[in-house]
Amino acid sequence: IPSYPILSYPILSYPIISHPILSYPICACIPICRLLHHPKLYARFHKKHHEWTAPIGAESIYCTVIEMVVSNLAPVAIGPFIMRSHLFVSWVWSATVLLSTTISHSGYHLPFLASPEGHDYHHKKFNKQFGNLGILNLLHETDFEGTIEAERNFTSFSLVPVKEIIPEVKKDK
Repeated sequence: IPSYPILSYPILSYPIISHPILSYPICACIPICRLLHHPKLYARFHKKHHEWTAPIGAESIYCTVIEMVVSNLAPVAIGPFIMRSHLFVSWVWSATVLLSTTISHSGYHLPFLASPEGHDYHHKKFNKQFGNLGILNLLHETDFEGTIEAERNFTSFSLVPVKEIIPEVKKDK
């Protein structure tokens, strides 16, 4: 088993490597996630993944074979492949990504874990909040700033539900 530095350095580097590669494939300026939402491609390749507007954990990998390879497997494999990582490091990375993806599709904002609010918003609006890091969402103006979901998009260290900490604002009739 690799030492902690050999394990941690690649895992911290993988998101930085895989996000732009996933978002900007060779000779294209359209991120893959946005490309899957193009009207000519959406119904054939990505609509299956969006059958639930309120996602559940198992739905994170509910998709077509093409989408599985292009949008799910390639981003996970590209970091370890480029960095020629130890097999154990690749396994840890894959398990981390699978857990993170399942949590982001769970609909539950669990304490001490990453927030699912961004991806929940993506399933609600379809053409917003495409990426995980948020940097490219800002660049392409697909972020969800100014929404209640954006306010709730943080790691909570409280056992109080986030929807109680930041409640919906009800408009008077």
